[in-house]
Amino acid sequence: MQQNIFRAKYKKIKYIPNIMLAIILNFILRYVYKRKNIVLVGGHAGEKYQDNSAAIHQYLLEEKKNITLCWMTHHSLKKSNLNINGEVIKLGSIKNYLFYLNAKTCYFSHSLSTDIAPIIDKLLPHKYKPIRVHLSHGIEGLKKNLNLEHIEDVDFYICSSNQEKVIKKEEWGLEEKKLIVTGVPRYDELYNHLEKTSKNTILYAPTWREWLYLSEEEEFFNTEFCINLVNLISDKYLNDILHRKGFRLEVVLHPFMHNKLSIIKKQVESLSNINIMSDKVDVGKKIRESGLLITDYSSICWDFLYLDKSVIFYQFDQTKYLLERGSYIDLNSSLFGEVILTKEKLIECIEEKLSSESYEKKPHNYKAYKEKYFAFFDNKNCKRVVEATLNV
Repeated sequence: MQQNIFRAKYKKIKYIPNIMLAIILNFILRYVYKRKNIVLVGGHAGEKYQDNSAAIHQYLLEEKKNITLCWMTHHSLKKSNLNINGEVIKLGSIKNYLFYLNAKTCYFSHSLSTDIAPIIDKLLPHKYKPIRVHLSHGIEGLKKNLNLEHIEDVDFYICSSNQEKVIKKEEWGLEEKKLIVTGVPRYDELYNHLEKTSKNTILYAPTWREWLYLSEEEEFFNTEFCINLVNLISDKYLNDILHRKGFRLEVVLHPFMHNKLSIIKKQVESLSNINIMSDKVDVGKKIRESGLLITDYSSICWDFLYLDKSVIFYQFDQTKYLLERGSYIDLNSSLFGEVILTKEKLIECIEEKLSSESYEKKPHNYKAYKEKYFAFFDNKNCKRVVEATLNV
């Protein structure tokens, strides 16, 4: 425990020299930088270019030619790795802090400190801070926020609907003036694919559980999660159903499980129509291409609802999940798909859907769910976010 505390403190202290140098340099260069109309965007601790941050970045590149737009990246990744147009800045560098001190607005999906500029925001008086916009990376509902004490004090939090605004106001304790209902930036791209035909692919996307932080391989193998995952994707009868119907089951694991990929693959027999995707897979593309989603509590389910695609909720550990994490909505009465608790019932459900016209059939009240969880159905979500937050 003491060693972990020391490491955490060291990680913060190591940025102080660059912050101090940037502040000193800023006294000389601030008038040059202020004329640049700097806007910073980042997400996933600078390790990935995707989700809402990437959507906002692409929109700004195309629509706002009067700004200096920069993407924040991790030191171990180069611009070419992320396939990004425009300027890229290393997180924690002197340039990173100089640009932060002179930025008009910054947009991020996870944390200001991990996505935009490490620790400096906590050290500055408010008048020296840019407008800070939290984009999130999924719609709130199925997962309670377990870190309310760590919610960052930034200027704006976007919301997909009034329903999500209520959660962030009443459950998170955020001020109403900080909550803006704009829609989800990355849904602009989803809207542009509403009419496209899906491939014969079923996407299985289980989410992360906080209690899976285990260091030993054997401990992970013996968890309820791992046992259920391996049993499902090794099931020969399920593979036979998929083969006969001309479908594939593609498994996309949460980023926190990517370090377990090789471990899981060792335990799984290779089957022709079931495949575990690599950690490099374009999840957004898979969402657009797949016709049916199987998940437990992942926010990917909202994407399928938005696209009018069917969802099966396979919640084999629902009791433990509600005890350990909790949900803002009733998991048995407020979901827009079948709630399944066992592997046998899940395979029955899949077979039934693939053997009849019910593969594309949605619940009769799907429209009501969409109206409740989405305020907008268009490709102007990025536009609304930027108009509400960018003063350039």
